[in-house]
Amino acid sequence: MAGGENRRMNGRVKALLPFEDSTFLQVQLREMKKVCAEVLVVTNQPDLFSFALDEQVRVIWDRTPGLGPLGGMEAAFDEVRQRDVWIVGCDMPFLSGEVAQALAELRTRSSYDAVIPVIKGKIQPLHAIYHRDSGKGISRLLQKGMRQVKHFLDSIHCCYVEETFFENRSLPVQFAENVNTPEDYQKILDWGRGIN
Repeated sequence: MAGGENRRMNGRVKALLPFEDSTFLQVQLREMKKVCAEVLVVTNQPDLFSFALDEQVRVIWDRTPGLGPLGGMEAAFDEVRQRDVWIVGCDMPFLSGEVAQALAELRTRSSYDAVIPVIKGKIQPLHAIYHRDSGKGISRLLQKGMRQVKHFLDSIHCCYVEETFFENRSLPVQFAENVNTPEDYQKILDWGRGIN
């Protein structure tokens, strides 16, 4: 999910923020390619991401720009070919393929439409696993003016997994860290350099 207006980042495109030896998006793509058969970059500015294209990565347009993450999710569900869909926000530099696999295994063994982490009491719908068919109702929600991801989650059968799920599997919960502001970005950079 690489759309958005990036207002709180003073217009800087979060997916292209420098991080480690590359950018947030490049770090994410490396991690996602470890566990994903295909990767879709959903954006309203596809020209910015043409560098990411290869046999495993496609860049697709938001169907209707300006509808927020749920609009991007609609486009992803329409295009994806795989049964399980790992939805990720572009502002999460520590995303984890191991976490995604654990969530996907739980979803596959259950009747849930989605398995969503809850870290420090906060739901993480943009580092979650969804069944491809769960996205079929998004268009109806958007037509009704219901643009919050919460509206979508309320309309499907979700399993919310707390931190103990990850602790029991020795999976760090750092994957949930995201960047919304320049201060958040500086914190992530400092963290990466071992500065507290």
